[in-house]
Amino acid sequence: MVAKNKRHSRRIIRSLQRSRLGYFFQKLSDSTETSEYVSVTSDKTSLLIHLVPAKCG
Repeated sequence: MVAKNKRHSRRIIRSLQRSRLGYFFQKLSDSTETSEYVSVTSDKTSLLIHLVPAKCG
């Protein structure tokens, strides 16, 4: 799932922060200040999170 806009991105981020992986996600998002959107790929057992920079290219 890729966030459609900033508002959608914030909603996804809040959900991730409330999940059991919230601490790790918070550390990841704090370390990358330039990221503006989030992309989440989920399988039944794994979760892959990409923080996408605001200015790609």
